[in-house]
Amino acid sequence: MSQQTTDTHRHSQTLTNTHKRHSLLQMAPIGTHFKVGDRALYEDGRGRKVVTINGINTNVPAGEEPDISIQMAPDDPAVRDTVLRRLHPYETPTFPPGILLTDPKSINQQDEIDEFMEGLLGGEELKILNEMNEDTIAEIKANEARDYALQEMSAEMDFWEDIGNMKENYHRLLARSKQGHGIYLGNRMPEETHHPRWVNTYEDRESFAREGLDELDERNRILVEAVVNKKGHKYVSLVCDYGKIFCDLKFTKYLPSEGEKVNCVVGLRGPESKLPLKCYHIPQ
Repeated sequence: MSQQTTDTHRHSQTLTNTHKRHSLLQMAPIGTHFKVGDRALYEDGRGRKVVTINGINTNVPAGEEPDISIQMAPDDPAVRDTVLRRLHPYETPTFPPGILLTDPKSINQQDEIDEFMEGLLGGEELKILNEMNEDTIAEIKANEARDYALQEMSAEMDFWEDIGNMKENYHRLLARSKQGHGIYLGNRMPEETHHPRWVNTYEDRESFAREGLDELDERNRILVEAVVNKKGHKYVSLVCDYGKIFCDLKFTKYLPSEGEKVNCVVGLRGPESKLPLKCYHIPQ
């Protein structure tokens, strides 16, 4: 066999091997850059939705896409099979953009987030969103948005605010009342500054609660204006600025109807009680 024939045969084998390797590359399974646990955008024909890659199976026939399963939502255990061409890379937007509404960078970031979120909605969802926005704008222009939004919550919010105010007033009453009695750590003389001692120096409280006295007397009582809240079978509930009042049924004949006001002397029962005050006297 001549040298020229041998070279021609070798060249033919080289072309054949190259063609085979090229064919194998073309027929290999299609790869993916996604990994299990990655988030991706899933396109279902109505829009794009953020999903989580649940599983990837690359053990498929040559030339076919890998089998990919996705979880549709973090709180949804349902898993759906899909194909690679329906998945797109997902980039987590910068959030929150900040609290400075006058900052151009923050505004641009918020606009990007809004555009991204709108891109996940389908046509029907966008229509509903636009209708909701139009209703909200109309309510704002009509100056009725607050009353409309809080229509069902208003009473509960007022009740919660009243409870908070009464608790604060209760502690203010304790703070502004004189110490009255007991032994306290202090200085016996004004010039003593470095060696405090346990002493009996304190201001005396008044003997009896009276009109115009806005602090506790020596028996921890104060005269208040209360409202009759509810007349029950076991006791009557009153309410004043310092909280709810327990009123014994023996005072019933001196009380007006529910919702009306009455002056009474009340004492402390303790803040841990649902009715932290107790009625001791109703002046006539």
